[in-house]
Amino acid sequence: MSRYISPLSLFLAILSCFVLFAQSVSGPSGTLAFRRGGDIWIKPLPDGAAVQMSQGGGAEYPEWSPSGQWLSFRQNGKLTVMPANGNRGERRVLDGSGVWSPMRDELAVADPDGLCVLSFDGNGQQKRVVLRRPKSGSIGDIAWSPDGDRLGVTVNAHLWRVNVDGTSAEELLTAGEHGSLEIRGWSSDGRHIVVAVNGDSSASIASDGLPLTFVPADGGRPHTFASSVLHYPDSMSVSRDRAEVLVSAGCCREDWQADAPNHFRSTVSR
Repeated sequence: MSRYISPLSLFLAILSCFVLFAQSVSGPSGTLAFRRGGDIWIKPLPDGAAVQMSQGGGAEYPEWSPSGQWLSFRQNGKLTVMPANGNRGERRVLDGSGVWSPMRDELAVADPDGLCVLSFDGNGQQKRVVLRRPKSGSIGDIAWSPDGDRLGVTVNAHLWRVNVDGTSAEELLTAGEHGSLEIRGWSSDGRHIVVAVNGDSSASIASDGLPLTFVPADGGRPHTFASSVLHYPDSMSVSRDRAEVLVSAGCCREDWQADAPNHFRSTVSR
C-alpha cells in the first residue's frame, strides 16, 4: 500500500537536510584570541568582527579560562584578566604571572600574601590564600593537577603540593642548599609531579638538559629519568591518556618516551 506524503512534510524534510548541511560546512565555532600590532584581539568564529582587548602595545600570550568567559594576557610585565565581553570595568591587573585551572575559572597566582587562587565565577572576584609566603624567599613555578583539585608549587628550592582549598600542604622534595628545581608538569593520572632538578643551579648544565624527576604527589620516593631533557616548553609533552611523557633529550637531541615513574621506556625517534 502506498503512503501519501504531504507537500508540507516533504518541504520540512528538505529544509532540515539543508540546515544540517549548512551547519556542517559553516566552519569552526568559538572565539579566537590572537596578537596583532602588539595588542590582543578576539574574533568570534567563523565570521564575527574582531574586537581589540588591549591598548598601548606590548601585549602577548593570551589564554582563555576553561569556560571561555575570561581572557588573560601579559602586558608590560603584568598580567591582565578581562571578561570576554570586553568590559574594561571588570578588568583586573596583577603583578607576576598566573595559571588557569584546567577545570574552573580559577587563576593561581603568587602575590605578597603567597600562593593564591582567584575565582572568576560570575559572582565577583574572590581570592583565597592557599599557601603563605615564607619570610625569606619567594614562590616560583605553579602547576595545576589535571583534575584542578591540587597545586604543585616551588618555594625557593623546595617542591610543595597543596589542595586548592589550602589544606594538606606538604613539602615533597628539595633541591639542596645550592640547587634549584623547575616544575615541568603533572602526569595525566595526577599521581606524579614532574620536575627538573639542577643540583648546582648551573645555567650551563641546564642548557644541555636536566634529568626529569617524577615526584609522587602523595609523598614517597622520587624516581629519576636518567637522561638530559631540554628545558624548553616544547621539549616535553605529557600524554593525556597514559602516565607517559614524550621528551627531547639534550645529548644528540634524541626523542625518548618515559613511563612515570619507571625511567625511559623506548626510543621514539632518533
